[in-house]
Amino acid sequence: MGEIKVIVVATQPAEPLGYKGPLALVRLCGVPLVIRCLYTLKSVGLREVLLITGPYGPVLKGLLGDGSGLGISISYAEDLRGALSWLGGLEALLVPVGAVASESFFKLLMDQGGELVAHDGDERLDVVRLSRRSLEEALGKGLRELGEIASFLLEEGRAKALDISSMVFQEPHLKRALRPMCVIVRDRASWLRAKRSLVFRTQKGLHFTSYINKPVEDRLVYHISERRGITPNAITVLGNLLAFSIIPLFITGYFLHASLLAYLVGIIDGLDGKLARSRGFLTKLGHIEHSFDMLFEQSWYLSFITGLYLALGSWWLPILGGAFLVLDGFVRHVYICLLYTSPSPRDRG
Repeated sequence: MGEIKVIVVATQPAEPLGYKGPLALVRLCGVPLVIRCLYTLKSVGLREVLLITGPYGPVLKGLLGDGSGLGISISYAEDLRGALSWLGGLEALLVPVGAVASESFFKLLMDQGGELVAHDGDERLDVVRLSRRSLEEALGKGLRELGEIASFLLEEGRAKALDISSMVFQEPHLKRALRPMCVIVRDRASWLRAKRSLVFRTQKGLHFTSYINKPVEDRLVYHISERRGITPNAITVLGNLLAFSIIPLFITGYFLHASLLAYLVGIIDGLDGKLARSRGFLTKLGHIEHSFDMLFEQSWYLSFITGLYLALGSWWLPILGGAFLVLDGFVRHVYICLLYTSPSPRDRG
């Protein structure tokens, strides 16, 4: 794979969604589209970006600066002609700022050779990989819009259509196989479709409890994701406070109350990670969340065993409970070992 630079076209207005100003600043799950797009590009190693601003240069420069706050390098141009000298002789990835895409989508475009126009079935996505020469010729013909450039490349036989609709990639961080995702936000309908797609992809793994909790968690995430005051860290703290309040309930024999509260904690425990994934940002607290989960869950088991022993007085209960804790620790160790030896994100299912 040769070196690729990224050109993000952010000239579109937000009027089709009922807002004034640039589409780039419309929020999806609480995050402006431009920041979501740049963060996803950064996550796949594309850290040099030219932002085509149109009339929105001052507001976008004021928000993003040189990109150092996001860990990338951002240059600016008013239109695509300004990209020619910036590109040099390298290939470019043309991306509309409304592209809400998975990492696997961009990795696919990076791994493929030649000039490409992305499609999702019959829908052309107007995400284009092309050479500097092709861009120069398209601009020379007076083409300015991404859709016009994509049509030119396909009609001239310069680019091939890359259909993602039948492709499936193993997503190790989600522990399941999924299609690459790319939804181009242009209006209210596509905004809603992008949001539903994001929430669907927040599920980490598929197991018994996920089938029970997923509908509730997804519905809650869908509704709270636009509320910027509700953060994944705040949900993590709330979940842990409730989790440790269950311990005295088990010890004192309130098993039904403790079990109902434990189910509620299970729902809350799924929300923080899903909310973070829907927004595209992980926090330091999120990275150690599983350690907190293990701490309160093991505390539940121990307090449940203690409560049963105090209620029934059977000598074998502590022995059985101790054996269960040892077995649970072993299972968690195996899980962690498998997690860190997972296939690369580019391995396909």
